[in-house]
Amino acid sequence: MRIKLEFKIDKSEMNKDYRRYFVSWIKKALSETNEGKYFEMYYKDTIEKPFTFVVNFRDAKFIDNKIEFKGNTVKMYFSIGERDRRSFIFLSCFLKMKHKEFKLSNGNTMKLINVRQLNVKTIQNDRVIFKTVKGSSVVLREHNRETNKDKYYTVEDADYKQQLEASIKRQCLRNGYTDDEVDKIKVNDVQGNKLVIKNYNNLIDTVAGVFDIYAPNYILNELYLTGLGSRRSFGFSYFEVIERVE
Repeated sequence: MRIKLEFKIDKSEMNKDYRRYFVSWIKKALSETNEGKYFEMYYKDTIEKPFTFVVNFRDAKFIDNKIEFKGNTVKMYFSIGERDRRSFIFLSCFLKMKHKEFKLSNGNTMKLINVRQLNVKTIQNDRVIFKTVKGSSVVLREHNRETNKDKYYTVEDADYKQQLEASIKRQCLRNGYTDDEVDKIKVNDVQGNKLVIKNYNNLIDTVAGVFDIYAPNYILNELYLTGLGSRRSFGFSYFEVIERVE
């Protein structure tokens, strides 16, 4: 499922670290419905969340530590995998947030004014080329538990494709796919650029570009909706399909 949400903003500006506000808004939407049971379903533990989102600003300009944009509306595109039968929970929670004021930093506020469910493409072949949409990029992170430090891979690393493929396979195994299904996944090519993004006051390395991937089509359809790599539910890895390869 994919959902388009339009917000009205008091001031046409937002902190560069804007994704955290929309994560907080999603949490609030889940918390205020059904006595917070939906929030516990997705945020009580460090479970893998089957969704991603991207935020679009009109004619955005990055000035110092903030984004300035034209108009007084901002659009968020939310995407959740169809394997999660609870996807309609999010649509219901979002609808209940309409016209409720949500505080941002520096005295700014936003409120949801429009919600629309979008059509979703269906991938029928076993190979596809994904492209990160404007405002999105892929995070590929390796966490060292001994040092508690993170390493972020980008296209500047010689083994980026191999690391990405291994990450996708781990993701699919965690989501219940079999070893035989996961063994068929292959990252054929990645063409992109390294982007450094501010996220929760940290600068992290990401990749924006096109990703040529082979896998069973039902896995490709799930990756299309949930994204791939790390920190997807923090507003990374939102794709469009630019080519379905025979």
